[in-house]
Amino acid sequence: MYRWAPHAYCHFYRHVAETTSTVVTGELHVIGLVEGTAGATRIRKAGGYAHKGPGDLHMEHGGPEGALLLFNLYAPDGNLAKLFGPKGEVIEATTMVGMVVG
Repeated sequence: MYRWAPHAYCHFYRHVAETTSTVVTGELHVIGLVEGTAGATRIRKAGGYAHKGPGDLHMEHGGPEGALLLFNLYAPDGNLAKLFGPKGEVIEATTMVGMVVG
């Protein structure tokens, strides 16, 4: 489960793993990046489901009341996502290392 605070966002990033997500409560706003330009905002409301392969470059933020998501990643190699800076450079790579609680 992943909770987005109202209007909290994650700057442009790309999943390098297969993902599925279901919006449980609230709204999740998703903005794609097309040829260096932010595209239209897609609003996923409670009950909304998405399944994506790796590679979709986008930004997400919680709606006015935030959002709660059931979020799954299939990452057999442990690599999850890459976060990009303003010039398109990779500024962080996220992996399963340090995320597993035992």
